[in-house]
Amino acid sequence: MLNNTNKNQPQALLHSFLYDPNIYTSVVMKIKRKNDLSIDRVKRAIELAYTQNETTMSKVVFDNGEIYFEKIPATGCKVSFDNRNWTDIINDNEKNAFKINEGELIRSFIIDEDSYINILVMAHNIVGDCNALAILTEDILSNLAGKSVEYKPLNNNGEDVFSSDLKLSFLKKLEIKSINNKWEKTGKTFNWEDYYCLHRRFWYKKQSHTVSATFKGQELNVIKEDCRNLGITLNSYIIAKQLEKTPQVNRIGIPVSYRGSNKSLSNKIMTMNINFKYNISTSFEKNAKELHKTILKNLENTSDRYKERLELLNLEPTLLDGALMEKHTSYRNEVAKKLCDTLGYSNDTKAQLGTSLLDVSNIETDYDEFELIDFAYVAAPTANTRNIISIATSKNSINVCCTSIK
Repeated sequence: MLNNTNKNQPQALLHSFLYDPNIYTSVVMKIKRKNDLSIDRVKRAIELAYTQNETTMSKVVFDNGEIYFEKIPATGCKVSFDNRNWTDIINDNEKNAFKINEGELIRSFIIDEDSYINILVMAHNIVGDCNALAILTEDILSNLAGKSVEYKPLNNNGEDVFSSDLKLSFLKKLEIKSINNKWEKTGKTFNWEDYYCLHRRFWYKKQSHTVSATFKGQELNVIKEDCRNLGITLNSYIIAKQLEKTPQVNRIGIPVSYRGSNKSLSNKIMTMNINFKYNISTSFEKNAKELHKTILKNLENTSDRYKERLELLNLEPTLLDGALMEKHTSYRNEVAKKLCDTLGYSNDTKAQLGTSLLDVSNIETDYDEFELIDFAYVAAPTANTRNIISIATSKNSINVCCTSIK
C-alpha cells in the first residue's frame, strides 16, 4: 500500500506559514488569443495542472501540533470564472481563509476580456512562493498548448541547506533551549478552529492595497543600461527606487531562496533582514550602489543568510504558532510575546519594506494559439513586514507591485 502522508519536511518551516494571516501570493497572467481559445479550455488546463503536482493533490493535516501533507483522491484547489478586476478578486478572497485542511491550497480565477484572457492564481504560502507559482504557470500554459507536463512529487524539506556546516553558537543553543523549556511548561497546542479564528480577526475591517507599475520598451532599456553602468542588479535598482520615495525606511527584508533545482510546488524562501538607510543628501546612483553592496555582503555570509531559519528550526514549532496567536488574537503568553518581538512581528521590530525574490523568468511566452503578453506577482506583507514589493522580470518587461494592508 502506498504511503499517503508526506512528513519529510521541517516542522518549523511549515508552522512559520500556517498561522500567518497574510498568507497569499498571487500571479496574474495576461494571455492574448491568436485563434478561438475558449475559457472552458483554460479551466481544463488549470485543473489538469493541479493533478500534475503532488502538492495540489494533498491536504494539510494538523495532528496534535504536527503538520504534514496527506494525499487526497481529488484536489481541493478551485477554478472560477470572475470578470471583476484582479485587485477586487484578491480583496474579496483574502478575507476568506483557505480551507487547507480540505486541500484548498490554491484558488484560480479566469477573467475573459474578448481578445485577452487573464488568469489570477492565488496560493497559500505554505505551498508556494513566487518561483513555485512560476512553475505552476508553466504547467498551465503547457497544458493549454497541448504539451506534455511531468508529474512533480512534493519535496518541501530543507536538508539541502540546513544539514550543512551551519551551526548555532553555544550561547544561542542555550537561549533557545531555555525558551523551549518555558514554552513546554506554559504554552499550548493550537488547532484548526484557532487558524480560522485568527484569520477572521486579522482581516476584520482590513484589506490589501496594491500599486503596480510596468516598465517595457525604451524605458526598460534605459533601466537596464543604468544597471549595467552601476554594476548592480535590476532588483537592487528597483528597491533603491522604492527607498528613494520612502527614505525613512531603514530595515529591509531580503528573501533568500534555497530551491536550487527543486521543481515541487513548495515554499523555499527565507528572509534575511538588512539595515540600510537611504541618504537623501547624495545621489540615487550612489545609494543604489551602496544598497547593492550591502545586500551582496549579507548574501556572501552564509551564517547571516540562513540565520533566521536556522534558529526557527530549533524552536518548538507550536511556539511559532503561539507568537502569531499572541500578536493577532486575545491569547497571551510571555514566552510567545518575547518571540513575537524577536521574530519582528511587533511594530517596533517589523521590516519596513519586504521584497520578493524573482529571477529573470524563462517561461515560454509564444504558442500557436495564444501568447503570454504579461504577468505580475503580488505578495501580501507577511507578519514581520509592513509593506512588500514584488518584481516579475522577463526579457521584455518588468512588473512591480507594492502591497500594503490597511
